[in-house]
Amino acid sequence: FPIMFQQCFGSWISSIKIVNTQNYGVFFTDSLNCEARKCVIRDRKVGGSNGAGVLLGHVGNSLIEDNIIIGIFPAVEVNTSSTGNVVAYNVLENSVGGTLNTNHAPHNSFNLYEGNITPNMQADGYFGSASDDTFFRNWMHGTDKTLTLRTFMTSLNRFTRNYSFVGNIFGEAGTTGTSPYSFGNPNMGNSMYNNTAR
Repeated sequence: FPIMFQQCFGSWISSIKIVNTQNYGVFFTDSLNCEARKCVIRDRKVGGSNGAGVLLGHVGNSLIEDNIIIGIFPAVEVNTSSTGNVVAYNVLENSVGGTLNTNHAPHNSFNLYEGNITPNMQADGYFGSASDDTFFRNWMHGTDKTLTLRTFMTSLNRFTRNYSFVGNIFGEAGTTGTSPYSFGNPNMGNSMYNNTAR
């Protein structure tokens, strides 16, 4: 990890540029009241899993704001009981999907996602549940700008409960294609299923 905060309180990074990281760009874990602001995090040396622009795990009351995260999958990943955080006014782009991932490990809750520009958001439910997050005034355009493809815009997979969406924009003018919503899929890496999970 180019930058890792572990067991930190009231710590911050600002105006940092991270390019071609091997795995994660910024990793906050077991931390409280931390901040990442005005950073540029872009591109990974390799593809596949174990890479995020910003990764939160066991993090509370922290702010991820005004960052540009491009070419890393996912751009932001929130995990393992991260609660009461704000992810706001970031520009997020990648060519895979699940750009803003609110739940890859359980149980995240009461996080606010405001004013972000992203192809999509996903609570993938891969390792369990999430609840009570709020999406307010985001633009989930559903277009992969690098490949001009359409993607889903909102995917709430298994065990996602009580999410609120207020004042968001889904899609962009003049485009058609993929349905904007995907609900209840078993998990993000499972394309071989016959129904939905509840």
